[in-house]
Amino acid sequence: MRYAVKHLNDLNKTLAGKALEAVQFEQLVWSFRFGNYWINECASWRLCDSDGIYITSEDHEHSFGVGYPIDAKAEIEGQLSEYLIWKMEYIQSTGDLKLMFKRQENDYATSKYLEVLSVSSGYESWTMTKSDDPNSLVLIGQPGNQIDAPIHQELIIQDN
Repeated sequence: MRYAVKHLNDLNKTLAGKALEAVQFEQLVWSFRFGNYWINECASWRLCDSDGIYITSEDHEHSFGVGYPIDAKAEIEGQLSEYLIWKMEYIQSTGDLKLMFKRQENDYATSKYLEVLSVSSGYESWTMTKSDDPNSLVLIGQPGNQIDAPIHQELIIQDN
């Protein structure tokens, strides 16, 4: 079933105030846990702040002349350790997912954002599942103005 992107507001409310609790990288798949939800992302991601790009999935295990391989998992965990989600955006035209983080209630000056990037015009680039049931699909992000979402008890999602 296809559901309108406007209903992501319900998910936005569900994720607001959640911290990044875990990052996994296995078999070229990055996964991020926020509370009871996992964002599983097979394509690319990047962590940015007001100064620009801080770290990306493509940086993982490259040395870039620093003499040691970069651990993107440790970097993103360290950078977001004191931050909470305050907003989520789904970019309809590209299928990208953007999670915005801040330290305190009104502290937007030091905000950071994690962008989950779509790199295919046909395949879904990220999924969201509930941690107590990894087979329970909550959302599937697709490029081209579409989001697939099974009905889930914690989301109020309506058909178009």
